[in-house]
Amino acid sequence: MRSESLSLYAPVFGTGLGHAYRTYLVLDAAKREGFHVVASSWGQGLRYLRSRGIDCMETLGIDVTWGSEGRMLFKRTLKRFPEAFASLYLQLRLEETIVRSLKPSVLLSDSRLTPLLVGWRHGIPGILMINQVRLLMPHVDGPVREVVQSLPAQVLGLLWSAAEKIIIPDLPPPYTLAEEQVKLVLPVKNKLVFVGFIVSFSRCRNLPTIPRGRKLAVFTISGPEETKALIIKKVIIAAKILESMGWTSVISSGIASGSTSPIRISDYVLLYEWCECLDELIEHADVVVARSGHVTLSKLAFMGKPSILLPIPFHGEQESNAMKAERLGFAMTIRRSDMISGRRIADAVSSVYKDERIHRNARRISQLARGLSPIESTLGVLEGLL
Repeated sequence: MRSESLSLYAPVFGTGLGHAYRTYLVLDAAKREGFHVVASSWGQGLRYLRSRGIDCMETLGIDVTWGSEGRMLFKRTLKRFPEAFASLYLQLRLEETIVRSLKPSVLLSDSRLTPLLVGWRHGIPGILMINQVRLLMPHVDGPVREVVQSLPAQVLGLLWSAAEKIIIPDLPPPYTLAEEQVKLVLPVKNKLVFVGFIVSFSRCRNLPTIPRGRKLAVFTISGPEETKALIIKKVIIAAKILESMGWTSVISSGIASGSTSPIRISDYVLLYEWCECLDELIEHADVVVARSGHVTLSKLAFMGKPSILLPIPFHGEQESNAMKAERLGFAMTIRRSDMISGRRIADAVSSVYKDERIHRNARRISQLARGLSPIESTLGVLEGLL
């Protein structure tokens, strides 16, 4: 056990739950090692960390723009850059106040730049945990995409290089799910540490009864709330179609503050706002249908689940994650989920279930992931800076 005088400050990106989820796992382990832990975040991340007993301050958030159809609006996000820079300035001022007050021994930032810059200015060793070192444009933009992305990637890389080390919570190459997001950023090339998927699995007391003799499909719709309404309507239609084909379906809307009691849509379709049994249901599932945020996909890969991935439309990171999972052979990707029908999703579930190649590759990736010790490796990097 380390002395309580050693403090760890963890600023966390607050949109979605993935960043807060994986940071919590590291912070929980750090507390057991004797660190005094304080975090900061906003939105979903703030609520999640506080619900897990982490001392978490509220800070200002910066995010992309979302459309009513659940798409990422890339061009509108670019137009908001002046506003984003103003928010960045306010974030810097707030982080300056926090760091001066806490005087942390070490800093662990999950995908947040301003705390790293402030920590670097004060001589506080900092670690960045991130699965997207560079920003990605939507894949529909064609061959010009890489040219346009290149210069901003190097500039952003220079800023990220304020970190002493950069933890990539992913498999090492060539199996990295976030391959495109971390490649070709020269300023940080020698700082990357691939530790494996930072995930855990919970058990619950009230696991819903899964009827014998029926196949199980689990639909987990994670991500920003603005992206969910349309796709949830479609997966409900898909689940009803699958019901007639001998399947039981459980749908999780991923609303962290939502009800944990299921709504019975029909005899063999359950809908949760927040499913406390999601990990166990995925473990029992024959096929999983999910968005392709990095943490969600990390869990599916770790558990070896044949999957259908529905990345948020025009979200470059999720598209790249999903396409790499498809190349690794354990998932089918449907990139434009805003343009498909419930019938198309149901047919995809049936197809993946019958595809032995996908099942075989899922088992292979799971075996590789289970051979790593990501939380222990991350703590080792932290302790190495003290």
